[in-house]
Amino acid sequence: MKATGHHTPDITSPNEYTYSSEQIEANSTVTITAYRKLDTKDPNGSYVIPLDQEFPMIYAFNNADYALDFHGSNYGFFKLSLDSSGSSSGGEVSNGLSFFALHGIFMAISWTFFGLLMIISQRYLKQYYFGKQLIHSLSALVIFCMTMGFGIKGITSIGGVDKIPHAIAGVIMLILCFIVTFGGIVTISKRIASNYDW
Repeated sequence: MKATGHHTPDITSPNEYTYSSEQIEANSTVTITAYRKLDTKDPNGSYVIPLDQEFPMIYAFNNADYALDFHGSNYGFFKLSLDSSGSSSGGEVSNGLSFFALHGIFMAISWTFFGLLMIISQRYLKQYYFGKQLIHSLSALVIFCMTMGFGIKGITSIGGVDKIPHAIAGVIMLILCFIVTFGGIVTISKRIASNYDW
């Protein structure tokens, strides 16, 4: 199983899974059954599986050989739910974009395209005061909403902040984004109050 904090398949240490059985199906696929505690108490921060609520799952396979290497396009996403009575249910498997893929796409759009619009409007459109303020403010609003929305949703989707650099940097960015946005609101308020573009 993929170990927490690794970007390629690796063996978890300590091992969190107990192998149970395997069965060759009629369609030549192999079903492997293994068990894992909901909370492994792993100091590296393995995902704590919640009860009575959906959580995201991703699968991947390599149909070329048995090596733990890149799976190519052989992957997909689904939702799984375990309830307190011991039963389970799963959502429909989909090969479409997962929330985390959308998270990355919209973060890239907001901080590159709209971030660039903010810089250009303040640097090169000074002679069009209302226009540059409108572009700058709307771009800032889009960045703030996308960052907060996708960032907070990402944290709640996995049940907390994962102990990996991306997740930690994401939390820092959420805090900085709030501070910068609040600073922008204070600045424009002072400009309006003093009637001076400084």
